[in-house]
Amino acid sequence: MVNLFTVSKNGGNNGKLWNGSHPEKFFPLMHKEGVKEIWDVRRSPNGQCGSFFDTAIMTWGCGHENIKFVWRLDLAPQREVFSACNDQNWDLLTYARAYFTPEIVSALNKIEDPSQLDGVAILCAEQALYNCHRLLIAEYFRLKFPQIAVRHLGLAYDRYGNEKNAVPRAVLEDTRTFIRQLQTP
Repeated sequence: MVNLFTVSKNGGNNGKLWNGSHPEKFFPLMHKEGVKEIWDVRRSPNGQCGSFFDTAIMTWGCGHENIKFVWRLDLAPQREVFSACNDQNWDLLTYARAYFTPEIVSALNKIEDPSQLDGVAILCAEQALYNCHRLLIAEYFRLKFPQIAVRHLGLAYDRYGNEKNAVPRAVLEDTRTFIRQLQTP
């Protein structure tokens, strides 16, 4: 089984575990889950999330923790798309239609073997998974490689184990249908 992860700058129990500034809480969770590499998919990673999630500090911290850190600007949304998503409160499908440019799809398709994703954590600043391109990236790979298990680290869950603020099922299915269409030659 190949494990792919997503993680935001805030995580844990209702966003109160590392809050963007606690490496002593962040890295043990990454090790426990088996994260080997972190892909930072933010367009502007420096100063956006507090000092700990600054690119230089994350590179240094990950190096000390034996985790590879890679800034993947090629997977970041265009500024206009990111701004419009936030300003106009887009749902996930609307965001997907704007996010998946030919350049993004090309970058994603460079991954040809699911083993290249084993232990990768996709990092972004957006706390709400349902409004973030890290979910779109994870879904793209999950649909391309069915043997991938995607785990969203640091999300808030209710007492029944359901993710709080989850993507509405119909919107997620419509988004998956759109992604499948992108993957069809």
